[in-house]
Amino acid sequence: QNQCQLVTARTIRARASRDSAAGPHLAARSDRATNSAPRKDKMGAHVRLAGPDYDEHVALNPQEEEEAPLFYYKDDPSRDARSVRGCFLDEIYAKPRLEQKLADFYFDGDVPYMRDNVHCLTDAQWRCFFEGYLVEPLPRAERKYAVVFYGVSGYTGSLVMEYLKRECLDDVNVCFAGRTLHKVIKMRDKVLQGTRWANCDCVSCDLKEPFEVEALVSSCRVVCNIAGPFMLTGGERLVEACIHYDTDYCDVSGEIPWSAKLLEFHDVARDAGVYIVPSTAYAGGLPDIMCYAMAKEAREKYDEQLKEFHGYVSMYQEREGTVGASGGTLSTRAAMASGDAWVRKVMTDPFALGGAVENGEREEDQDRVLTKVFRDGAIKSWVAPHVYAFFETRVVRRSNELHRTLVGGPDKGPFYGEKLNVTVYTLMPSEAAAKEFKKSGSTSTKAEEERLKKEGKYYGPGEGPPLDDLFEIGVYSLYHGVGITESGKKVCWSIKGRDGYFETARMAVEAALAMSESGDELRSGSESVRGGVLTPGIAGKHVLFDRIRAAGMGFIDWSPGTSWDGVKPDDRLGVDVWGNKATPPPVAE
Repeated sequence: QNQCQLVTARTIRARASRDSAAGPHLAARSDRATNSAPRKDKMGAHVRLAGPDYDEHVALNPQEEEEAPLFYYKDDPSRDARSVRGCFLDEIYAKPRLEQKLADFYFDGDVPYMRDNVHCLTDAQWRCFFEGYLVEPLPRAERKYAVVFYGVSGYTGSLVMEYLKRECLDDVNVCFAGRTLHKVIKMRDKVLQGTRWANCDCVSCDLKEPFEVEALVSSCRVVCNIAGPFMLTGGERLVEACIHYDTDYCDVSGEIPWSAKLLEFHDVARDAGVYIVPSTAYAGGLPDIMCYAMAKEAREKYDEQLKEFHGYVSMYQEREGTVGASGGTLSTRAAMASGDAWVRKVMTDPFALGGAVENGEREEDQDRVLTKVFRDGAIKSWVAPHVYAFFETRVVRRSNELHRTLVGGPDKGPFYGEKLNVTVYTLMPSEAAAKEFKKSGSTSTKAEEERLKKEGKYYGPGEGPPLDDLFEIGVYSLYHGVGITESGKKVCWSIKGRDGYFETARMAVEAALAMSESGDELRSGSESVRGGVLTPGIAGKHVLFDRIRAAGMGFIDWSPGTSWDGVKPDDRLGVDVWGNKATPPPVAE
């Protein structure tokens, strides 16, 4: 254990050097972290943090350690079967793996012979073994890949490749990975043949094999995880490995329990200076980055915080055609619907990810508000429940909380809104349509599957609506946001993209590239965040917002005083700024 801590200390010094280059405020944070004593948890026991607070202190001041630390939380009495903290490190330090590595290193792979002769090893040999046991990662700028996309053999993975081929503006070295190598290669060759991405490396990685995970995360600056449902695939091992090897992480999850589970890693990721960013997708990610930018606009334009943020989703097709849900979407919904008591509790807690206002007792913050059908005066239209409303409101509330605790607050600057209320609805053309929409959306997962089969829209695992069909039909998604300040002033924006699946690929790729190519910029400035389990808005800031706009998402400002002040969102679909090839119908279908 001591040898491992000494090795980790070198990595921490490298991170401190990176922070010094990023800016003086982060260098100061790094100095505070690397010179602080180990913290104590609420039980009073010394607990090892996978970051500067513990590693550097113990490595440089071993004489001050009064009692043995709880190693990687493995022996933490408060740790239960659900805890994910330590999942990767426990695996890589498991006795069978240590024995096999030691046998390979000195005894030609013969474990029984190693057990009989291990007492013959010298202190120098032990030190050499432990110093080489874990990979010493290169500085980020020197790593082979900018991004590794993991889990690309399914439908969303194919869309990530389609996005790279069709619209990505960057020229960087990426890698595709998955559990089954031949499936990854098959997908790459199918989608990217004849393009500049055709020869990108493909590697296999089973998340149950810690040395494969180690090799993966230490080879890149960012891991983008697309392998869902995230509750079931063991992605927490990938997350903890990223923290340990100084690699940023993002994924396309739309799962409340997954995001809640990752909160266990927040303090170690913060101390290590690593970004862990779930939900860099159309669902959750787009409204979050939109709210960040609108709150920033309200502060700069009106010098006020937001009191309310209301999101509205609509979609339309230019031509008739059949569109269905992907198999992965249905699998994710089924996984959440069949969860245990903890999953059900998290799913029904409006503040499962934090951000409670007035102890979470305000009526306007409760989930039942999101299930209503009514005519919304803020957007002059009928609205109905949105399938991702519960999830998206939780993500934005967490952003507000993170901005207050990590960035804002009275001594560091403003945040979204001290009393922020968040709602999300689906925009509907009439009362009858809204009521019918709510009725059709209140069925069970099994009933939804049967309905899609009858309509010819059902797709199995790893399948989804063909992208060429979606482009031919002309499927578009629109997200409208209304931000209201404390004095009643408004910021009203709309963002338009292709269908939600393709825009999820756009968001995931652009978030990963923002962290890979603009990591120093994200970690500099008065609103920078060193690390932690973050949200797309807090992690990506203006960098991500500018990237998705430059990459093709349409944008229009219809705030009071603009030329589109007071015009209903659906009436703006034909505006040139959206880049339409054909004039769409006047009302969302």
